[in-house]
Amino acid sequence: MFYSKNTFQFDAYHNWHPILRWLETIGSIKCGYLTKLEITALAPSRVQQNGDGSRVPIKTNIGCEEVWPRNHDLVLSTDISTSIEGVVENINPETESVFALLGRHRGPGLTLFFNLEHDVIPGIELGIKGYVYDFGRRVFDLDLPNLIEKWRVDYTSGGQAHPMEVIWRASAYKPEFVEERDDIEKCGWDITETGERLIPPPENEAALKRYLDGRTAEDYIIEFDLRRKPIKGLVVARGPCELSWTGYF
Repeated sequence: MFYSKNTFQFDAYHNWHPILRWLETIGSIKCGYLTKLEITALAPSRVQQNGDGSRVPIKTNIGCEEVWPRNHDLVLSTDISTSIEGVVENINPETESVFALLGRHRGPGLTLFFNLEHDVIPGIELGIKGYVYDFGRRVFDLDLPNLIEKWRVDYTSGGQAHPMEVIWRASAYKPEFVEERDDIEKCGWDITETGERLIPPPENEAALKRYLDGRTAEDYIIEFDLRRKPIKGLVVARGPCELSWTGYF
């Protein structure tokens, strides 16, 4: 009852290690009773990828984690016009280990909720408007979501009907969401709107007066769920980050 009736949360920055250790600690039998896991989803850290595919830390990236090789399920593009040299995401191999362990789950149904930061949608530079901020952490590529979708299928019932669902919870300012919705879907996301809420009233007196006088689309935040569409064929790695020239990685 304890594991099947509760939602287990892993908030803040974690990089998968404590999640894997917790699952290993409770054991495969108790893992089978899990029905809901809620995980904060931050963009992976970044490393420099060389022309030969090897990877090294970025010198300006203070406190960089261990550098991990490209995942074996992530295939480099064969397009000769696509350079593989540049700044790429550094995906922890323990992420796959989490899904391999959860794949043994044979309970009534397991849902993983990945909570994204506000205005962050993998594959879409939402809210960036031509520049980067928050030291590039808001630029989230599709490599990790694509791998997670592949592992979700591969590690549960041999790719047939399985008891695991992955939902990415997102939010964005209403005008940006309306403007980018088609592009979000073109990136391979199915969208389900789940709610709409007002932006908290500002403390500034002038802004507060405007807030009280009337509502506009800019006053609202849209909340929505994202699900990856089925992965067909190989998972091809995204090219190096186009914003790596900024030096914020």
